[in-house]
Amino acid sequence: TLIYAVSDAEYPIFSSFTEVPSNNTAYSSGAVYRFNSTVASTNGTVGIEFNGVNYSATNLSSVFNASVSNLAAGTYSYYWWGFGNGSLKNYNVSAVRSYTVALASQSITPLLNGANANLAITFP
Repeated sequence: TLIYAVSDAEYPIFSSFTEVPSNNTAYSSGAVYRFNSTVASTNGTVGIEFNGVNYSATNLSSVFNASVSNLAAGTYSYYWWGFGNGSLKNYNVSAVRSYTVALASQSITPLLNGANANLAITFP
């Protein structure tokens, strides 16, 4: 029979979720999306599963961050995962969260005859 102390069986605890740019920001070509979470009771092995793909997270103290780029407009699901700092290194995940990249507003500038600026037309 194995006996473990409570500290041996700690699970990571996830809190303070932030996203940059914020959720539902309009699409921007080449944008980098950053996700942050405070993770307590971890051995430092933390990541994010974003839309079915695992990404490693880096940290400054207990705040972990992961980046994803080249997202099209749409809604994505993600969750944080991590291993505990006890000797059992218990695995835990956060609740599933969603992140939306909104459609960019369209802007059209019609130009006559391929000109680079507006043309002045006198009629008749």
